[in-house]
Amino acid sequence: MKLIAYVLLPLAIALHCQKGKVDSGSLKRAEELNTEGKLLFSRHQLEGAFSKFKSAAFFDPYNAEYPNNMGMCQMELGAPDQAITSFEKAIALKPELPLYHMNLGMAYEKLSMPEKATEAFQAAVDRDPGFQDGWLRLGMINLAGGKAAQAQEAWDKGSAAKPDAEYESTVGAYLVEKGNAASGKNRFLKAIQINPEFSQAHFNLGVVYQRNGDLKEAAKEYEKTTALEPRNFLAYYNLGVVQTRLEQKDKAQVSLKKFLELLPPGYPTQKYDAEQRLRDLNSR
Repeated sequence: MKLIAYVLLPLAIALHCQKGKVDSGSLKRAEELNTEGKLLFSRHQLEGAFSKFKSAAFFDPYNAEYPNNMGMCQMELGAPDQAITSFEKAIALKPELPLYHMNLGMAYEKLSMPEKATEAFQAAVDRDPGFQDGWLRLGMINLAGGKAAQAQEAWDKGSAAKPDAEYESTVGAYLVEKGNAASGKNRFLKAIQINPEFSQAHFNLGVVYQRNGDLKEAAKEYEKTTALEPRNFLAYYNLGVVQTRLEQKDKAQVSLKKFLELLPPGYPTQKYDAEQRLRDLNSR
C-alpha cells in the first residue's frame, strides 16, 4: 500500500531585496547573477548556482537574498555548517524576515542541534505569527523531541493564523507518519472542510481508512481524489487494490488499467503488483 504522500517544506529561495549604497550598475549585475543562479539551482547545478549567488553578493553586499541563496546551495551540497554562516549573514541584513530564521533552523536540524533549531523556528514565528511554515517546523521538532503537547500547540497556532487546507494536510500526514493516525485523520477532515476540492487531503484520508480496514470509505476518498485529480496514478492504484478486496471486479480492472496507463517510470513494485492483480481478476 502506498504510504501517505508527505513532503517537507523545501528551503525556499527568498525574493526580498534590501537596497544599500550600491551603484545602479552593480545592482543590475547582482540581480542578473542571482537570476542565473536560481536557474542553475532549479537544474540542481549547485556548485554553479553557489558561484553565481556568491558573485551577486559581491556586487551587492546589502541584499539579504544572496547569502540566503548561498546557504540553500550549501544545504543541498551537504554542508549545513557552512549554510549556518550564510543564513546568519542574511538575518543580519534582514532580521525581520521569518524565512531566513526558518532556513537557519533547518540547518541546525541537519546538524542534530534541536535546541538551536527550535530557537530559530521560534524566532521565525515571533517575527511573523502568521508564518505557517515556521509553526509547521516548530511543531515537527517538538514532536521529534517527545514534546507532543508543545507540538500540538504550535500547529494549532499555525491553524489560527489562517485557514489553509495544504497546511492542515501536511500536519496530518506528518502525524500519521509518526503513528498518530487519529489526529492525522482529524487534520485531513479539517483540510477538506476548508477546501473540499483539495485532492491530497482526500487521498491521505483514503490511506487512513484503508489502513484501518474501512475499505468502503477508502474507496470513496480515492474516487474523490481521481475526480479532482484525474492523473493521480497512485490514487488509481490504491483504488484498484481496495476495489479488489471489496470484490468489485469490473471497477478494479478499470482502476488498475488506468494506473498502468498513467504510470511514469520508477514504480516497478506497483507496476508488477497491478499487472498481477489484473491477471488474477481476468482469470476469475
